[in-house]
Amino acid sequence: MVAMDKLNNEKQKNEYSEGCEVPEYLLCPLSCELMVDPVTIATGKTFERRVLKDWFKKNGHICPVTGELISSTILRNDRVKGYLEEWAEAKAEGTTKFRDGNK
Repeated sequence: MVAMDKLNNEKQKNEYSEGCEVPEYLLCPLSCELMVDPVTIATGKTFERRVLKDWFKKNGHICPVTGELISSTILRNDRVKGYLEEWAEAKAEGTTKFRDGNK
């Protein structure tokens, strides 16, 4: 079952990124996959919710990027979610114009 999920995730990632470069800020820094449900932690870093929860289960409440001990609070990142939706729409329309989320 896990192998099938991994295969489906890889297929989804390939479908999204095929012919269109994915902006780095839309990729989870832990999985390097396109985020679907982006969340932010106390250090201000954003991750895919599922991947971050797995990280917390295995490593405790430590920021995967900074190594800081943090609270278990995670917040939905609506800004990145909006960028993901815009990127998906632009890709669906075959447009290469996409707003730089770092601006």
